[in-house]
Amino acid sequence: MAQFPLGWPKKDIWAGYPEQRDELLDHVTSGISGVLFLSGDHHFGSLHRVETTGARKDLWEILAGPGASTPNPLVAAVELAPELAETTTPKNQFEYTSVHHAATFLTFNPAEKTVTVRFVDAETEATSFERTLTFS
Repeated sequence: MAQFPLGWPKKDIWAGYPEQRDELLDHVTSGISGVLFLSGDHHFGSLHRVETTGARKDLWEILAGPGASTPNPLVAAVELAPELAETTTPKNQFEYTSVHHAATFLTFNPAEKTVTVRFVDAETEATSFERTLTFS
């Protein structure tokens, strides 16, 4: 769902369908609260904003995993050359990214209008990232 930075392939992601993506996101931002996008098959795990500005900057997407897939080469390159991060996974959009195999856990608390996102390393079983999002 995210508007990925330039250089990301547009095949088989929402960026390849801009009119339909805009229609859906315009509908969501017209007064629906508590929407969270959950995706997979990008070969990396992530918590990121759908867009960095405007009404959509408060929408979040979670990329689950990655499971047993080969790492996404764009994100893996950032681990080898951290200076590439701002062009592929900029900090103002991507709060967390990882190409390491992980389980993704979501804990919903409707009474408090929160969801906790937790990535757990597949080898060590240690939590590699955790954040609680609050929805109005």
